[in-house]
Amino acid sequence: MLFDYVFVWHKSFVPLYQAAGHPKVFALPHAVDLNLFTRGDSKTARPLDLGWIGEFGYGHYARRRRIIEPLATRFKMNDFRKRYTKEQLAEVYRQCKIVVNVSRDDFPSEANMRCYEGMAGGALLITGIPTELTEWGFCEGTHFVGWRNEEEIPDLVDYYLRHEKEASEISRAGQELTLSNFTFQCCSDKMTSVLEENPRQFFSPARSWPAADVYLTYLEYYYRYQLLDATLEEFTKLRNASPRAYYRGLPMVLKTIRHVLGRGLF
Repeated sequence: MLFDYVFVWHKSFVPLYQAAGHPKVFALPHAVDLNLFTRGDSKTARPLDLGWIGEFGYGHYARRRRIIEPLATRFKMNDFRKRYTKEQLAEVYRQCKIVVNVSRDDFPSEANMRCYEGMAGGALLITGIPTELTEWGFCEGTHFVGWRNEEEIPDLVDYYLRHEKEASEISRAGQELTLSNFTFQCCSDKMTSVLEENPRQFFSPARSWPAADVYLTYLEYYYRYQLLDATLEEFTKLRNASPRAYYRGLPMVLKTIRHVLGRGLF
């Protein structure tokens, strides 16, 4: 509500923001940096059966660990526990024949960055069904391969490693669509186009709020992330705007100070 335009990753979120009262909400897909995936020889050898880069450390990735770790014992794979730079990530996916995607446990249909990065690197994407990819124009069997239960994933990998021509046709189609329509550059163009439709017009609902409500909203955000300097600065604005709101914000400031000081002692 503090911003004139809102861009969200997921189409399903757009009506939620609109229902909350924001008039300018737009969906943008996850995308890749075109410059990273057009470097080097696109016909380079692919010595890895599988590629995986991503997070394992949180609770909503239990299924991911359960699937990926056994695959690494059966197929030739990159070091999936390593952290990679953006450049290294693109190079890993260019060396892989297949990328298996496992989305978050709490959002299994998410078409995350790995989907687009894997396809942009020319690997065959095998991802869970249903998937948001279909909302953006990707078709199962044409641009990617879908899995419906985790037990079938090893057999799908094995099948497409043995049927290289079929895998190549799908991966090529996925790569072409990704690099033509799903890049940072495309997202930038869309955002620019949206902004140019209403030059010098402002749509943030918060522009009509009392100043104290705006400061409290920012203060809550800074408190949530324990940003002490920003919290104190926003609290000063709040104190000057409304003594009553000042007392509403005081507990957040005190908790932030206590947290930061406590963190500095250990």
